[in-house]
Amino acid sequence: MILSTNTFGLRKEWLIAVGNQVKDKLITRNILMEIGLGNRQADALMIWLRALGYVIRVNGKLIISSSFFRLLEIDPTLVDSSSWHKILLKLIEPSCGLLFIRWYLLHSATFVEKPKEVLLREFESYVYPKVFSTRTLNNAFSSLRDFMLRTPTGEELGFFKYRCSLISRDPQLPSTKVLEDYLEACFGKINDLPTSEIMEKTNLVQLYGQGIERSIANCRTGGGRNV
Repeated sequence: MILSTNTFGLRKEWLIAVGNQVKDKLITRNILMEIGLGNRQADALMIWLRALGYVIRVNGKLIISSSFFRLLEIDPTLVDSSSWHKILLKLIEPSCGLLFIRWYLLHSATFVEKPKEVLLREFESYVYPKVFSTRTLNNAFSSLRDFMLRTPTGEELGFFKYRCSLISRDPQLPSTKVLEDYLEACFGKINDLPTSEIMEKTNLVQLYGQGIERSIANCRTGGGRNV
């Protein structure tokens, strides 16, 4: 598990640059630097891409996965909020190696006006007895804030609203199509699965709050399928 990405969050323009300029599936730190990233930025982006499953190791080499190219094929400029919901849903998977990011997304669906210090104390309680230095914790928060404020995930989707050094959350729900695709990837056919079982076996309530229950029910019954 990785706590920090050297204070750099995932940035929309970095993903677009990779999609536009990295023509070969093979990806390295040097390739990321050639498209305009600094060395620490390249390191951070590689961590994000691997945590999202957009970069995978094959035969000892790191390559860009087909899911990344599919994301940008559908939404080349990443203006559709559905693209960012897909990214958030990847970040809550148990395989995601970004410990602090995943914890933040799952630890409380909605809250109002928490200072950074409170969030970090709650995180320290969560990982206890493991202990991280103050610098490491501050770097982890900086990478979270950078991600949320430089992409639509924060203000637009409501996962990180930052006012006077206070953080609030009021997440926007995903479209029925995004949710349906996610659930089918998790369970296959969902028509016969009770909504309660789906909620129990996923982290959707922790990410979105109780309002996601109706959306899950709509997916199961076909209601709102064109949304």
